[in-house]
Amino acid sequence: MIGSPTGPVRGPVAAQGFYVHLTADLTTEQMTPTREQYGEDFCVVEHQATCVVRGAFMGIPANGRRVTFRMLHVWDVKDDAISREQVWLDGGAIAAQLTALQHEGAAAELASA
Repeated sequence: MIGSPTGPVRGPVAAQGFYVHLTADLTTEQMTPTREQYGEDFCVVEHQATCVVRGAFMGIPANGRRVTFRMLHVWDVKDDAISREQVWLDGGAIAAQLTALQHEGAAAELASA
């Protein structure tokens, strides 16, 4: 798997461990495909995802906030099995939503000073 912040992950057991860690604080409410492309040896799917983040995501405390973001999956297929997966998340959109309340709180604090 390519796209892991800690570097490529190889093999089904390692990939499963990566997803267990990634989704530990994340509950997916909705994942809607917005574009799909398929070929003999690949599959590309863009999603619009809505998730609730219980703990932290990307190092940002979320405390149960809901986020909506774009996600792109690219799978390569070889010998009738997934041979590689790449995943991109719109990290900027996620960070902006998770920090919006922090910024609003700071702005309100400044305005009342």
